[in-house]
Amino acid sequence: MGELRLPRGTWMLYEQKGKEIDGHEVVLRMNSAPVAGFEPYVGSKTTLNMCNHFHATHMAGVGGKFNDWHDHDENRHYRSTSKAHRLNKNETLVLFEPHLSHAYYKLYEPLFQHRPPPLTSILSIDFITAANELWGVLLNK
Repeated sequence: MGELRLPRGTWMLYEQKGKEIDGHEVVLRMNSAPVAGFEPYVGSKTTLNMCNHFHATHMAGVGGKFNDWHDHDENRHYRSTSKAHRLNKNETLVLFEPHLSHAYYKLYEPLFQHRPPPLTSILSIDFITAANELWGVLLNK
């Protein structure tokens, strides 16, 4: 049976586990967590990159005023991240958006132009709802 590890950020700062992480069959990262420059600590492999609306907005290069209030250095990170996603063919971008139905047309279409399926997938709102319900059941056991 496989192994699942959910490290805390502080653990990753003090232990160089990059080779161990890259040795796993699947490496899941959330919201385009930075890898470049941190390879000894976090590895370089990403199999699934799960992104919420906020991060997908930056990756798609849309948002206008949405981006204006945010730190410009962080915006620069997302622009470079977006370029990396177009180049990394071994990574699947998994988008999840439980509430904004308009996100598909305004946000996901630009992403699909750069990363067509199967390089980009969207989790069904029904799946997210069922997962949240299951998580609640598991927490109460």
